[in-house]
Amino acid sequence: MEPFSLPTEALVDGYTLRSCGKDEFVAVFNTWAPKFFHEDSPVFRHQEIHTPEELAQIEVLREATMGLFRMRLLVEKNGEVVGWHTGEQQAPDTYYMMNSAIFPEHRRAGLYSAVLARVLSIVKGVGFQRAKSRHRTMNNAIIIAKLRAGFHISGVNTDDRFGQLVELVYMLHPVREKVFAVYTQGARADAEVQCHVSLLAE
Repeated sequence: MEPFSLPTEALVDGYTLRSCGKDEFVAVFNTWAPKFFHEDSPVFRHQEIHTPEELAQIEVLREATMGLFRMRLLVEKNGEVVGWHTGEQQAPDTYYMMNSAIFPEHRRAGLYSAVLARVLSIVKGVGFQRAKSRHRTMNNAIIIAKLRAGFHISGVNTDDRFGQLVELVYMLHPVREKVFAVYTQGARADAEVQCHVSLLAE
């Protein structure tokens, strides 16, 4: 698959969004991410416990997935980075939103919602059917923002790097959205859903 490329495009109020290469993204992330992850949100640096041989094996496995769809986006204003988004293909039909951030001084202006909407539009256009993300259980601001945008809580799990996490999912296909609502919200299965759902024989 060809690397994803998004030319600089307008978002809201003078903000822009564009794709970038791995090296540029890593440089931005390493510079600014520590400002978003504080001591009250510990992260287990698992790389430190591995031997050089183990790290080499992990790198081989990482290289094996390089054909998967990936996005690395930078949010900018007047040429300066004020946020980012990165994610990758998790399954044939699923896009995993790995990490997003908006600098504090640029929040509460609808910027995160604009980035989220654009990301969902892109991955739907590519052909993904679901978008997933995971967040610390105390990250109420992002969890609430995503629930308002149409995401659903699909589970809670514990990660050895980040601790307790809430998993969210956004259904990009309207019928899959209906089916998910039947499973999780007690919604009635309409005719469209019923013709696509088979019950296992008892």
